[in-house]
Amino acid sequence: MVCVLLFYLRLIIIQRQRSKRAKHQYAQVAKKNSQNKKSSTKKPEVRYNQLGIHIRNWWMVGGAMVSITFGVVVAATLFLEPAISKL
Repeated sequence: MVCVLLFYLRLIIIQRQRSKRAKHQYAQVAKKNSQNKKSSTKKPEVRYNQLGIHIRNWWMVGGAMVSITFGVVVAATLFLEPAISKL
């Protein structure tokens, strides 16, 4: 579980860095365009991948959460069963 959490935390950090880099790139292009009076009416064009997740099936997400929670509960009870039976 800890490894999975660390993996997703790292993924979030990478996405935030990409977002900051894209905003910085957008600002540079906007500054360059503002210096050119001819192209000041145009919006700056910066090409980068759209960040984020678009969930299309919320039932599948809910089912995945329930199955993960069920798996954690089953693993915890099987792990604690020998300790409980000794009492």
